[in-house]
Amino acid sequence: MTEIQEIKKIIQDHEKRISKLESSHNAPKPTQKQKAKARKSTRDLLIILKNEGFFKAPRRLSDMVARLVEKNYNVSYGDLTKPLAKLVQSETLERKKIDKKWAYLAR
Repeated sequence: MTEIQEIKKIIQDHEKRISKLESSHNAPKPTQKQKAKARKSTRDLLIILKNEGFFKAPRRLSDMVARLVEKNYNVSYGDLTKPLAKLVQSETLERKKIDKKWAYLAR
């Protein structure tokens, strides 16, 4: 085998390896935006609770945090305030003062 033939063979082997690697890595990787969409927002979690009937009775923030923690979602009181306000404004939930504390229930 001449030197040129050996080089051609080496190049062909490399091209085969490269094409194999490229075909195995062609699956598109999720972008940050797609990953964020996969996660549920706090508002989405509250709507899920509403659909499950959680808000048939008046519920306080502590009740909501406890239920979401039970469902393995890490939320705090501060995470709930803005989404709750928006759900009240959109008339999805209703807000009432009970014993000097706010409680939320489904409309």
